[in-house]
Amino acid sequence: YFKSVSLQTRPTKPEDQVTSIYIERLGVDVDFLPLLRGAASVNLDVSIGSGRLRGDVTVSKGGTSVEVTGRDLQSQMLPMRDVIGLPMSGVLELDVDLDLPNEVQKSGKRVQSWQKAEGSIRLACPSGCTFGDGKTKLKTKLKNARSQAFAAEGIEFGKVTLKSLLAKVEIKTGHLAVTEFEAPSDDGTLHVDFEMDLQPSFDESMVTG
Repeated sequence: YFKSVSLQTRPTKPEDQVTSIYIERLGVDVDFLPLLRGAASVNLDVSIGSGRLRGDVTVSKGGTSVEVTGRDLQSQMLPMRDVIGLPMSGVLELDVDLDLPNEVQKSGKRVQSWQKAEGSIRLACPSGCTFGDGKTKLKTKLKNARSQAFAAEGIEFGKVTLKSLLAKVEIKTGHLAVTEFEAPSDDGTLHVDFEMDLQPSFDESMVTG
């Protein structure tokens, strides 16, 4: 068990902001029997503020398996700015169930294959979620150099308040899709239609939406 753990992101550019995560209590339980089969199985129990993150992560020659559940997670205490490009407030719920197999390349090297991945992700904010703080600009990370240069200064976003948020993602047979998205708000209406044809390398996957 570790207590009072502080983590900080490491900026790579002068304009990057440092994000800090404070974990009150981190419990790690390693199963030794899987180690005899060449696999590492770790049970996690993490306390972040009033929230808790629990789950199992198994890494073996065959692939990676992740089962994680989070409840009462304060988004202000998580690196949401790095994930979505904006500060966020509200209490989050998270469920991740993912199997990510490895495949052997011609060189004999084992690499993760997203094309063979299966699983689901659920993210919810039951009430009172906000995106933006009225002054922070939305900054996205884009592959295309011209697009990235165009958006380098950020986009004026303001502040959006949601009555609630529910998003579900399914991954199977080489396909990733947002199967459910609800975000009622007095500030506007948001609909998301997102699909991805997965390639062995996630970065090479094709997005439609």
